[in-house]
Amino acid sequence: MKGILQMRSLTEKYPENADLQWNMGLFSIQSGQYEKAVARFEKVINIDAQRLDAYVQLAMSYVELKDTSAATNVLTSLIDMSEGDTKKNAVEMLEKLK
Repeated sequence: MKGILQMRSLTEKYPENADLQWNMGLFSIQSGQYEKAVARFEKVINIDAQRLDAYVQLAMSYVELKDTSAATNVLTSLIDMSEGDTKKNAVEMLEKLK
């Protein structure tokens, strides 16, 4: 818990650090706080729109929140901007949502 509190303090001090936001997003998922995870991964994408793994985590967080429309939008964006395995996996995730 102490480590998470320290990381949260760092994200407040360095809000534009995508790696800190990413890790806090993962902690949010692990603790079932999907709304917070959404906010963290959206922040990562705002900082670095090419961070494709953030789109995947964002879509999965929306799925956990039962917001398939938002998850579909995120995956569609990911498909449009990616290639290779990332694109293939996003297409598969999107098909499962339908």
